[in-house]
Amino acid sequence: MDDFNLNMNLGDGVQKVGKNGRCLRPFYYRLPEKKNNPKLRNFRLGEIIQGRILTIEDVGIGEVRLPNGVFKCNLHPGLLPNDELFFRIAEVEPSLVLKVYSVQTKTNRIKRKKEDIIRILDLPDNELYQHTAELFLTFKTMIYKDDLIKFYKFYGKLSDIDNYDAESCSRALFWMAESGLHFEYDIFEVAYGYFNTLKYIDSIMGDFLHLNPKLLPDAVNKLLSNFRSGFDSDNTEVKFDFFSQYTDKEVFSLSKFVSKLSVSILSARMQQLPNKIDAFIQNMHIWNNICVGSDSAYHWSFPLKLDNKVKIVTLVIKSQFKISEKEKSSNSVKDIDIGEVLKMLIGISSEELRESVESDNSLNMFVNTMAKFINDIGLTLMAVMYFDGELRTVESPYGAAISANKSISFVI
Repeated sequence: MDDFNLNMNLGDGVQKVGKNGRCLRPFYYRLPEKKNNPKLRNFRLGEIIQGRILTIEDVGIGEVRLPNGVFKCNLHPGLLPNDELFFRIAEVEPSLVLKVYSVQTKTNRIKRKKEDIIRILDLPDNELYQHTAELFLTFKTMIYKDDLIKFYKFYGKLSDIDNYDAESCSRALFWMAESGLHFEYDIFEVAYGYFNTLKYIDSIMGDFLHLNPKLLPDAVNKLLSNFRSGFDSDNTEVKFDFFSQYTDKEVFSLSKFVSKLSVSILSARMQQLPNKIDAFIQNMHIWNNICVGSDSAYHWSFPLKLDNKVKIVTLVIKSQFKISEKEKSSNSVKDIDIGEVLKMLIGISSEELRESVESDNSLNMFVNTMAKFINDIGLTLMAVMYFDGELRTVESPYGAAISANKSISFVI
């Protein structure tokens, strides 16, 4: 439904298309000549042109304005008057063939809805396209139909597809594409594991930190109490390093703690909680190290008091420099720890940041304050994510859109 054939004969006004004047594909034909009708320009193969739907006269029939004039055409049934989109010239001879190419994320400075993106680009209205369109609306200024189709083709080739969450798949594929990565299943599994657990990490951490003390050894209870302080509702400290993998042997981190717990200490049922936390930490670190050296955004999660309740928030950060150059502990990319980098860079302003959280721990206040601190150290805060019934994304006051649109190169 995305091919448009245009046959024009200015001398005759309208030329029939296809057998008996009919065509199976949507087509354009020239309106009869008028006195001041603009001249037909020379189209070029591969050229991108913009079109606006003017009127819908009947089901699937309407008028569209192209750069060289107005044409009556058969349209896919989802298009409405005032829809504006871009077409690519696929053929010039013997007839002009236009393919739906892309749509801007904003119209008249107002962000479109994901339902409009799916409708205008004539995509199936399913869960994967809905989540993918929402991501593109947040982080892109232009949405290309082929990009969304490539996501869907890859998603459809996953084995045991029913075991995958469509939203988490969308996030993993989107950020893999932004990293310029060819598809590799191992990398996808790491990205998917991290983004999928973001939806459950609050409840997992809550259940783990409040395990029944009577069922735990004294040594485990003592260590667990140290980490509970990070989730204390009275704690306004911004603990960037809560999920860090410390290289300092003297520091016993949560990461080391959960990795050392075993079934010899906990029951098999209780063991599932630290295992999930350990996998979440490992996947986050591996994913961020994959992003080192690329233009993709880093994702860093940590607990924060918001609206008088502790939640795990995730910063989506764009680096204007190689993040490894800011890592003080090692020059090896294997040791990159975004939490440690943020703790080091924002450490000089940590008291000011804490005072801001204490005075107003609302999400909007945190996003505005955090954006300033992040930007001051040469990074760009694009958005903050948190879970509240669903995974929500709040854009930075500086905007979240990635300036460049990259081509996607998944192996399908």
